[in-house]
Amino acid sequence: MSVSSNAKDLMFFSGFTVDKIVRVYTGSYKIPTNTITRDYGFLGTQELFRIPHDLGRPVATDLQWSIDNVNWREGGVYDNTLFTMGTFSDKDYIYIIAPYVSSSASTFYYRVYCRWIDDFDNTNPSITAISYNSQPIQFDSRKNFQKAYEMGVINFTAGTGGATQTVSVPHTLGYAPNAKVWVESFKDEVWLLNGGGLSNLFNVSLNQDEYELTITNSDISVKIFKYSNQARRAWYRIYYDAD
Repeated sequence: MSVSSNAKDLMFFSGFTVDKIVRVYTGSYKIPTNTITRDYGFLGTQELFRIPHDLGRPVATDLQWSIDNVNWREGGVYDNTLFTMGTFSDKDYIYIIAPYVSSSASTFYYRVYCRWIDDFDNTNPSITAISYNSQPIQFDSRKNFQKAYEMGVINFTAGTGGATQTVSVPHTLGYAPNAKVWVESFKDEVWLLNGGGLSNLFNVSLNQDEYELTITNSDISVKIFKYSNQARRAWYRIYYDAD
């Protein structure tokens, strides 16, 4: 059979891009002992836990978090205590959006996976390689890997007052694929879009744009609700299914 036409049925095929995970951060923190406060004026404040990084630019981040270091949840979802967590990055830090709690004894555990954005700017600097000892994540040909069908960037024009703009990216997969999108909610801050038709759960500023992601058998569509009057970007990744 043709390898290129049946790539999704192979465990690994070098002709297709796979996500480049350039850093993985794990640990724990307490609120407010280890957090800083971002002030949004009359809209309130937000507690942030910062992790410094040496990548020199924002990266696409995924978060898993736990309150007991046993049961883990994806970032951006609520649990039965109404805690919610999220993550974003800028050129200097990975930020974890910390839920409001009244006790400084509350400990939260995190895993943050950082993925490279090739087309964030024109520099594409080299990064320090990670070793097995520093981060035990290696390629294993016995495992299936999420292969990227397409990666790209979407540019949105400036606007205010909740004006919308929708950009669709067609695909020929014939099914609704797994897809992820990272967006600029603020200038030079990259946030994971909380997809599935939901707007950004962490809209805490009148200058923070909101986004929605829709996935169909023929395309993905990213819709922006404009408040900042700034041009924005979104980086998308469409994946092959593993069947």
